[in-house]
Amino acid sequence: MNKYRSLGKRTNRSRIKKVNVLTALIAAFIVANIGVSLHTSSMGADLLELERNSEELLKEISILQQELVDSSSLIAIRESADELEFSQSSTIVYLEIDAPIAASQ
Repeated sequence: MNKYRSLGKRTNRSRIKKVNVLTALIAAFIVANIGVSLHTSSMGADLLELERNSEELLKEISILQQELVDSSSLIAIRESADELEFSQSSTIVYLEIDAPIAASQ
């Protein structure tokens, strides 16, 4: 009888060990799952920040492109020339090819 009792204790101990191992694995899985969830949520916040920055930069590029078009238009150049007191020449002077200034080139 003594042999049977010790066999029963061994079976019970191995069952307890299996339960402990299984419990440890489940706990490790839960901790890993929480860690992955936290990491994923922080990456989502970073992605949101990058998307906001991207939208702001696209708006700024659009504004700068419009300013470039406006500043390079002929009307704006003409207005700038008037503000700087550049005036159109009322007389146009042509150089003759035989003139010493034109021939020196």
